[in-house]
Amino acid sequence: MSSIDDSMLREIVAVEAGISRFRSTSNNWQDYLPILRYNPLSTKTSLAEKYRLRRDAYMDKLLAQLKRETEEGTDISCITGNILKDPEAKLNEGKLAP
Repeated sequence: MSSIDDSMLREIVAVEAGISRFRSTSNNWQDYLPILRYNPLSTKTSLAEKYRLRRDAYMDKLLAQLKRETEEGTDISCITGNILKDPEAKLNEGKLAP
């Protein structure tokens, strides 16, 4: 990401802020009142799914970028990059992706 004006950075901040609202203790009553788990609020569920899909999209882009940089030898050392480089790592694509 080149600057604060980068569109992917704005997307990441917006999605993570939305996800954190779902995980907030004051917004998840079904975590405290088990009876609500049997009648989930469909609007919250569908909004959470939209955030998940948006998050999956930018995580896939970032993973693809890391793979490309790893192949080119221009990557900056990170945990996921080290896993990609490790021939003994027993992780598949499903375990690397969110």
